[in-house]
Order: sequence, then structure tokens, then C-alpha cells
Amino acid sequence: MKVNDSVTSASAAASKSVVGKGPSATTETTESARSEAASRSGSGSGETVRIDPRSSQLAAAAQVLDDTPVVDAARVAEVREAIASGRFRVDAEQTAERLVNSVRDLILTQRN
Repeated sequence: MKVNDSVTSASAAASKSVVGKGPSATTETTESARSEAASRSGSGSGETVRIDPRSSQLAAAAQVLDDTPVVDAARVAEVREAIASGRFRVDAEQTAERLVNSVRDLILTQRN
């Protein structure tokens, strides 16, 4: 999209900001953006806006993440069934080891 002298409407040239995330994101035009756009609309600066092709790849990846469930429902059902039938066993040593490793990772992440 090229901005040139033919753009005379301040609202058409106004800057917009994104509100929200993912496919439900919306844009809103601010008063200061309208004023700025109005002052620039007649300048004929010939600025060009280019959107990187990787932006569509990023949007597709974000959509995949939004569509991916946070919880593995099948695994939850399996554990629930094991608890109900008395087959679920907790390995205290393994649980403690994983907890210590998790805390260690958290501490190292906060230091960096």
C-alpha cells in the first residue's frame, strides 16, 4: 500500500492499534492517530508500507497454538479411571525428583 497525495481523508489514513489477540483481534483508531494522519495526508511523502511474508506464517502458527488444547483430555480420563479403580500409584521418589528439578529450572531461569 502506498500513501500519496490522493489520500485526503484523515480517517482513511489514520493509524490503528490492535486490541486483543488471535483471530478475534480488532483495531481501533485513536484521536491522536487521526490528527497525525491528517497532518501527513497532504505531505506527499510517498511512504510505502510492506508487510513481511512471514507474518502470515506467524499468524498460522498462532492459530495452531490457539486451537491446541491445554489439557490432554484422554490422559485425564485415563488417570481418573485408574484412580477410581484403585490402580493409580504415586511414586513418591519420582515425584520429589521432578519437583526438585522443576524448582532448579525455575531458579536458573530467574537468574538469567
